[in-house]
Amino acid sequence: MLSLYEAAYLRVHKEDILEEALSFSTEHLKSLAKKSSPHLAKQITNALDQSFNKFPPRLAARTYISFYEEDDSRNETLLNFAKLDFNQVQVFHKQEISQIARFWEDNKFSSECSYGRERYVEVYTWINSLFNEPRYTQWRIIISKILVLISVVDDTFDAYGTPQELQCLVDALKRWEIGAVDELQDYTKLIGKTVLVIFYEIAKEARKIGRSFCFPYAKDALIALVNGYHAETKWYHDGYVPTFEEYMSVAMKTSTFEVWLVISFIGMGKMAGREAFEWMQKDPRIMKALNVIGRLMDDIASHKLKEHCPSSVECYMKQHGLSEKLTLKEFEKILEDAWKDINEERMRPTAIPGDLLVLHLNIARASYSFYKH
Repeated sequence: MLSLYEAAYLRVHKEDILEEALSFSTEHLKSLAKKSSPHLAKQITNALDQSFNKFPPRLAARTYISFYEEDDSRNETLLNFAKLDFNQVQVFHKQEISQIARFWEDNKFSSECSYGRERYVEVYTWINSLFNEPRYTQWRIIISKILVLISVVDDTFDAYGTPQELQCLVDALKRWEIGAVDELQDYTKLIGKTVLVIFYEIAKEARKIGRSFCFPYAKDALIALVNGYHAETKWYHDGYVPTFEEYMSVAMKTSTFEVWLVISFIGMGKMAGREAFEWMQKDPRIMKALNVIGRLMDDIASHKLKEHCPSSVECYMKQHGLSEKLTLKEFEKILEDAWKDINEERMRPTAIPGDLLVLHLNIARASYSFYKH
């Protein structure tokens, strides 16, 4: 069912404009925008930059409310309800983000892991794009905490830890015992203990709702992620540039998306039965497409800033003997195919409820929004 603000978004698209626009090329639409009224021109330009299907719905709604205010045919009651809905839910989101900030401060990441990026606002925005409904507040907070910690782990492997320290951290996490973590030193002990504390919280909440069977899947997803970070670090220290395919086999795991989704499935309750977790472990087509979008868009945006490991851009350039410009053109095709895969998979009958597949789409939307510019 459409919310009021989504209904407001759709209301503006008059049938005659849509029918005409479908036959236009991008260049034609840009030309049309220049000839249109300022109000319509802004909407055309925005649609070309952030297509409706590739933009997080909550952010699209906020953008459209501003457009709708300028529409002479607007329904004032609908507009006021859209604003009220947005503002009320935003209050919940602000309360949640304050808890993530407190988590960052309580664990003294700024001092104990000073090399780590303080990204809890960005992290929360990602998770809020995953699911923004008030009923998921507890799981948004839990997953945001995990992603804050994963961000620190990522920075640890990328730019701070020595090979010996990182190997000890990986070994301790694989043992999954507090005794193993206690053997670590300094910042790695903090990271290890925080991982176990957060995952204990997940196990506790899963047990409360009769879903203890879910927890091992979350743990396995985290270990796979850490193994991926470790493999990338080895490449860097060995001075090794993998093939594009070899790189992607690891880097699609270090997108972190599998960890988010497995834990999100726990929070979705009975909608995500055991078959959903088993389905995820088989690396379905929609998951592969999501990881391609996340990894390539991240690398396109940040590869010149990365010194710790070759990105997909460098690997592809070296393997195929292409310039950066031609490589990025190739990536555009790969990304477009990945979006087609996501759209096709959402339209096909699957072994799991369609509402779970929306989570994959929402993460892809967040990736697109964060990395496009």
